[in-house]
Amino acid sequence: MLVGTMGAMVREHMTAWQRAWQQALALVFSSPCVVCGDLTGPVCDACAPVPLLQRRRLDGGLMCVSGAAWGDETASVMLALKEDGVTRVARDLAPLLLTAHGSAIAGSTARVTLIPVPTRPAADRRRGYRPVEVLLRAAGLPFRRALRVTSAVRDQRELGRDERARNTQGAFAVRRTAPILGPVIVVDDVVTTGATLVNSARTLTSAGFDVLASMTVLSTPRRLPLNS
Repeated sequence: MLVGTMGAMVREHMTAWQRAWQQALALVFSSPCVVCGDLTGPVCDACAPVPLLQRRRLDGGLMCVSGAAWGDETASVMLALKEDGVTRVARDLAPLLLTAHGSAIAGSTARVTLIPVPTRPAADRRRGYRPVEVLLRAAGLPFRRALRVTSAVRDQRELGRDERARNTQGAFAVRRTAPILGPVIVVDDVVTTGATLVNSARTLTSAGFDVLASMTVLSTPRRLPLNS
């Protein structure tokens, strides 16, 4: 009887010790939410981005469909992916991309191919991955690499609207191995002025591609001065 009681006490203490150990491990290895810092990251349920479709016409009439607007919470999640290397947040942004995709292909009876906007080689080396492609994979959307960067494109973040347009003009070319497909949609992570998407679409159109539209995860407010 005494042996059984002692065994039960040992098991009880072991269980308590195991719970404490598991909690300690959770504190050490848990990933805080990139938005609020709660220890249920990388994005907690309260901060998970909610799709809210955005549509706008870019220069030349190119339609751009985005899954949500750029805001405090959505920006934090996107920057965690692009700047901090937290690629796991792509699964939290995937519903936004799927919302944009559903709207962009609505009414099309042909198979539509998604073509991601290429990133600068320096950015690829710094990150070790391509954010747009990570997002597409997280959303389960197949894509084809049909564009490449041809010139030394500057980082767009500090450029105004006119500078962005000049920066990306002639910056892209169609890969030699890319066949001419049916309707295509150009994909990027964020649209600000739309210069990157417009110039990517123009490059594809000049090569014989039928560009149906463009789509992004987020759309920023159009509040940049023309010559800022």
